[in-house]
Amino acid sequence: MEIRSRRDSVPILYMIRAFQIILRSDTINPGEELRVDREILSACERIFKSEAVGQAFLYLCRHGACTGWLLQVQLGQPQATAHRVIRDLRALGIVEPIIKVPQRRMRRSGPMPKVWGLVGSCSDEEVAKAMTLHYRTLSPKYRAAEKVA
Repeated sequence: MEIRSRRDSVPILYMIRAFQIILRSDTINPGEELRVDREILSACERIFKSEAVGQAFLYLCRHGACTGWLLQVQLGQPQATAHRVIRDLRALGIVEPIIKVPQRRMRRSGPMPKVWGLVGSCSDEEVAKAMTLHYRTLSPKYRAAEKVA
């Protein structure tokens, strides 16, 4: 039997710790533990059934807010996939629209992009960072500089 190196097990250790924190919450009624555990498992299955949805969920957990354009640029998702992912996350009750991003140039037509944030935990600072990054990534020069860096 092969022993895994410590470096290979770090993501597993993080996952175990996160689930321990979730499942040791004092707000859960002891009589309801099994039902709540099943609901958590079911939610995880729905989120991570699709790789694209799972990646977007993890991105949102790290950054708090994003736009569809940021999912395209930061995660390399096609436009249709990014919009499907947001639709799926919204259907799961994970994200909500926070604000529409005003366009700098009024020459563009079409709907204004929205900043999407995690339900109940998105701060104004995270929204501001998402808007700033959205504007920056619209520039091909900025994206090229990010690749070089």
